[in-house]
Amino acid sequence: MLESHYRSLVALLLISCLVFGLNGIFGVAYRNGWMEAATTILTSDDPKIFVLPGSQTPILTRYTGIQWFDKLHMLAAVIFANVVDRTAPQLSLYAIQFAGQLVPIFMVMMIEGLRVGNEKNILY
Repeated sequence: MLESHYRSLVALLLISCLVFGLNGIFGVAYRNGWMEAATTILTSDDPKIFVLPGSQTPILTRYTGIQWFDKLHMLAAVIFANVVDRTAPQLSLYAIQFAGQLVPIFMVMMIEGLRVGNEKNILY
């Protein structure tokens, strides 16, 4: 009986984290106008007229020739441009820190997934 309450609490906590994360990612991007700008760039007939901040070089629109894949890469270039353009070195340091934290997180997830005790239930 008590165990089912813990499972419900864990499920509620995970859903709360999901909602908070989605708001942090998409809600803030929508409220500060980034989503509108990205949509304008992606749906434009000639996205080469757009340039990245602090640059005169137009956004690269062809990477592989596969249209949906090229649009995905173009969007990623716009998202991460300020991280790699050397105008904000602190962002590059955060990117290095984030990349350094991903490996241990994936290792823990892999080890936990291979444990015999985790065979029954995802929330157990």
